[in-house]
Amino acid sequence: MNRAILVGHSDGGSIALVAAALYPERVQSVVAMAAHVFLEEVTLAGVRDTVATAGETRLLERLEKYHGAKSERLYSVWHETWLDLAHREWNLMDFLPHIHCPVLVMQGDLDEYGSVEQVKGIVKGVGEKARAVMYQGVGHAVWREGVGEVVGQILKDMRGRAKAVPLC
Repeated sequence: MNRAILVGHSDGGSIALVAAALYPERVQSVVAMAAHVFLEEVTLAGVRDTVATAGETRLLERLEKYHGAKSERLYSVWHETWLDLAHREWNLMDFLPHIHCPVLVMQGDLDEYGSVEQVKGIVKGVGEKARAVMYQGVGHAVWREGVGEVVGQILKDMRGRAKAVPLC
């Protein structure tokens, strides 16, 4: 059976981590960029700020490039879920010990939606299979702000682990 290398950013990184925990036989490795595994005040502040500035930053127009007619609904569900009081206890930490594949955790130190505590939590929860890379002067969109470095780091990580854990 072919095994997937999951690469996810933000909520997609969180989803990739959960998938690796639930389907270890299907996931070969994970690259989690700016993933969230618990709720922080910085996350809520970032979401509130995005909502407050969505009009002036033309956020919906920019989302349409990737999500088409679903953009408005996607944006609404995203911010309403994060800001919902029922979401305050959301936490993925219990999934992390069930991840058996290599995990590369990447985050910018200026991430407006999460702190370095997210990275520390993922690395601690996954254990020795996890490795973290923090980017100085980079915000939430690690993949966009430093694409060359990010791709290089992913390739380096895969090559470095290839001896112990086949990735191809």
